Amino acid sequence: MGHRKHGQGENGKDPIYWRTNSDYHPWVSLVFDRIRGSSINTALRRLPFGDRLIQLLISKEARKRFYAHFQLTQEKVNKRLAESSPRPDFMDVMTKKSGDMQFSFAELLDNASLLILAGSETTATTLCGVTFLLLTHQAVLAKATDEVRSSFSTKIEIDLLSVQKLDYMLAVLQETLRMYPPVPTAIPRKAQSGGDLICGKYVPENTLLGIWQWSMYHSAKNFTLPDSFIPERWLGDARFSSDPEGVLQPFSFGPRNCIGKNLAYAEMRLILAKILWNFDISLQPDSAYWLQENRAYSLWQKPNLNIYIKPRTIE
Repeated sequence: MGHRKHGQGENGKDPIYWRTNSDYHPWVSLVFDRIRGSSINTALRRLPFGDRLIQLLISKEARKRFYAHFQLTQEKVNKRLAESSPRPDFMDVMTKKSGDMQFSFAELLDNASLLILAGSETTATTLCGVTFLLLTHQAVLAKATDEVRSSFSTKIEIDLLSVQKLDYMLAVLQETLRMYPPVPTAIPRKAQSGGDLICGKYVPENTLLGIWQWSMYHSAKNFTLPDSFIPERWLGDARFSSDPEGVLQPFSFGPRNCIGKNLAYAEMRLILAKILWNFDISLQPDSAYWLQENRAYSLWQKPNLNIYIKPRTIE
């Protein structure tokens, strides 16, 4: 995504996400800080005198990091605008708009942060989630691993097209998105001019509406055994025949849903298939409660997920 967004990352040039250690790139870390701060701000503004509380509670260090995020985003966008990219990227698309569709510089800045985070971190979050859930459900891990290793003779056969035949792996990813949606909070919409009739009730115009994804997917009204990781629920298991599968919308719903949905599924299936084909993996004891230690600030604030990984033995 660093290349697609900013024409960067090619041949190691100014990579955004490629790191030699476990730390985030400073820009990505600043984006997380901004999201966490924005979530707290949104909650405080719902309280009486919320604006005053915000002024009192936000530290000087937090303000400094917010400003650093703005400066770094501006620097990245200015650098990309001043250079030509050897291949088309998202910036090309955004800067070629004209008339009413033309992006302002402020809009370019906002989209710069959004594309990096939405195009990379949500996929990485889901891969962390599926890794943890597989390693804490050994029967599911064995079944998914067997499907991958019995479907391919060599690792070269594993590509974006061939992984589409891995039905059980897709069910594993679906169940992960239900148990651990990368955006656990609500993705809000606004009631249109004149108001809307929603679920039989009138909602005034400009009202913000949303359903928390984590709550929706863990409700017994929607899913049988909602807190259990059971990929078979997506493969026609009779125990779950009454579950409304359409409830699961981790990429949102309607004309403003995630435009990268198909790309995300392809990336996740390819990466997971290559890991399971090439390696034997297990969970380190200090990550036994990894899922419970996550915190929701629009996106998940994740602790380190520590695993053992070793090349598989091929006879």
